[in-house]
Amino acid sequence: MPSAISMDVYGKSLQQTSSSNRKMAVDMKTRGSASRIKNCAFELLSSWDDLIMDDYYDEEENVLWDPMEDDVGDDYGWLDLMQRDIRLKSTFFYCDFNQMISATPHHDQKKSLTLLANRLLSSIQELDRTTSVGCIHLIQDRYSDVALVLKDVIALMP
Repeated sequence: MPSAISMDVYGKSLQQTSSSNRKMAVDMKTRGSASRIKNCAFELLSSWDDLIMDDYYDEEENVLWDPMEDDVGDDYGWLDLMQRDIRLKSTFFYCDFNQMISATPHHDQKKSLTLLANRLLSSIQELDRTTSVGCIHLIQDRYSDVALVLKDVIALMP
């Protein structure tokens, strides 16, 4: 008499196998997201530390460039690259934190991940706004805020 439940070669029901495969897939996605978050945080910390220097601005005006000028020049092209890097990394952070939050089964973990993600994205948004202004002291100040949050992120990621 044939069994009502189909079995695979290892004796598990196909329903158990597909359930465990789904769980493994979710776990792999979550680990991938955590890894990407950690890598992006390391990249931002390492690349920005080298680029934030005092000799890129006019000490009298305390401004990197006048945002209203048409010709910014190549001297400040690094700042445009930094802005693009911020925006790209914040997109990765948003997507990966969203993936991790939705895959987390415990309410307390979801809440703490959400708070961390909001702190990080908020501080990155402030840094992005500040780089548009071009004031090196404000950029350094906002970067130090972002760096603190990034260090928290790195410490909490598995």
